[in-house]
Amino acid sequence: MDSSLLATVAMYRNISSTMGAIAVAACLIILDAPLRGAQDEPAANKDDANASAGLAAELKPQHEDSQALFRTWQANARLDGKIPGALIGNLGSKVEYFISLNEGLDLSAKFEQLLPRFDATVDWTKSDAVALLDDTAAIHRIPLLTTLAAAEEAIIHSGLPLPAELKDAAWGQAAPSGLRAAWLLEPRAKWHRLGTSLKSRILVHNSGQQAVIFAMPSWQQTSEHSAHDANGATINVTSTYWTTLARKTTYRLAPGEYCESPAPGIGVGTKAEDEDWANVRVGAWIDAKTRDEVRLSPGAVKVSVRRIFDENPVMKEPTSAADLWKRIVAERVGRELPLPDSAAERAQLLRRVSLDLFGLPPTPEELAAFVTDDAPTVREALEKRLLEKPGFTPHMGTLQPGEIRFRVLPADPDAANRPRVATGPGYYILGDHQRLQVQRSIDGDRRTNKATIRFFASKPKTDPPGKPYDIALPDGLYSYAIAWDRDSGVLWVSQKGLARSYDFTNPAEVKETRLGPDEVVNLPKRFKEAIETAQQEEPLEPNNGG
Repeated sequence: MDSSLLATVAMYRNISSTMGAIAVAACLIILDAPLRGAQDEPAANKDDANASAGLAAELKPQHEDSQALFRTWQANARLDGKIPGALIGNLGSKVEYFISLNEGLDLSAKFEQLLPRFDATVDWTKSDAVALLDDTAAIHRIPLLTTLAAAEEAIIHSGLPLPAELKDAAWGQAAPSGLRAAWLLEPRAKWHRLGTSLKSRILVHNSGQQAVIFAMPSWQQTSEHSAHDANGATINVTSTYWTTLARKTTYRLAPGEYCESPAPGIGVGTKAEDEDWANVRVGAWIDAKTRDEVRLSPGAVKVSVRRIFDENPVMKEPTSAADLWKRIVAERVGRELPLPDSAAERAQLLRRVSLDLFGLPPTPEELAAFVTDDAPTVREALEKRLLEKPGFTPHMGTLQPGEIRFRVLPADPDAANRPRVATGPGYYILGDHQRLQVQRSIDGDRRTNKATIRFFASKPKTDPPGKPYDIALPDGLYSYAIAWDRDSGVLWVSQKGLARSYDFTNPAEVKETRLGPDEVVNLPKRFKEAIETAQQEEPLEPNNGG
């Protein structure tokens, strides 16, 4: 395979779905899709019109990735159902970038032939858009995936009111914008045992008087944690780096709202190799000893995004918070091009843009100014009014969290004998020749989960004793728990109103047993207690796209 194509795949590979980090999976599969007609035939009579309406309702691309992108286009369609040309152009720019990375390949030659069709200067009928998506998918899916990823990054997420239990978190000093940060370790306690792996997440709260708009990575890790004891003596902190492709996430926090970002866990004690990619994916170890009074100063939280891969190298990073806000506004308005002339279309356009940017509908005065503007500078005038809308403050930079304090107790001698529990993505050891792989993927607003038991041969160059066994899991974050004893050959899956056991002692014939709502009480006590403990430690889930 050509090295440049491998580079493209590596760039958009789902390196890790752990901790909710948003990444795009791209695999090298060329999908065949028949070409479709690109014309909408007018209906000759009422019956034909009804038939055409029914056909339009069912109109969708054939490839799954194309269907996902088409749904985003439909959500932003004009009142007449047409797709704004700018959305087609966005896909075209990803095709161009693919070609630039893979010059000389047959795939690039095919895309070059297709490239002139990505006309962003006109609105598109749905049938034309579907035909183009099918033709794109027939060559390769990577431009579709990267366009979907860009659309996901462009969403501006709102926050939630800060719950009472987080008001006493270790908050750092607030910036002039009102933003402040805390690095939260869980379970939250005044003491932790040596050898404990603590979950970690970053909180950002707007303590000011105006709404704040900012961007930050969907996953943050740092080597800048530091620690000392009660006497001021330095405690060494060892860090590692997880190869995870973070995505830009943009937030709009009203006064009093907060959002959060996942981060690697913190280990208490000298660095040790964890046997699992477990619920806590440790990124730093505090080399404390029993009876230490630890004072942990977390690394600064990045409230900015440095692009590792950029399809347009000429584009520079925002130079200031004002520059960031200008780019956000320009990108959002740019998705609506070409600007329509119809008053009704313009009114809908401004309502969408205003709700996306500010969470508020436009004022009558703002609507009138845009709808009646027939000057050639209408776009520039609209962006200027949006930029100058009062009550919103952009922010860019870093935030320093507050200090975290806890005491270190001796290690738990019974820890190795307790059931293992998984409540999120990871790669877990079930036994010497069995592994549990838990995956999470994102499809729009859905977060789908799947578990797979994988078997491995006990001797080299022999076949595994059984095929991979898939286990269905409910959608969402923290919606299930999986518990097992290592080398037992049985695992339990618990979710709301249902429990299941899987006996895989015979890999060729995994046996499932279900316990309904009235039978869940029969879940073995030690597993039930371990699951309940793990679920009590799960964080509240804000509606911020994490």
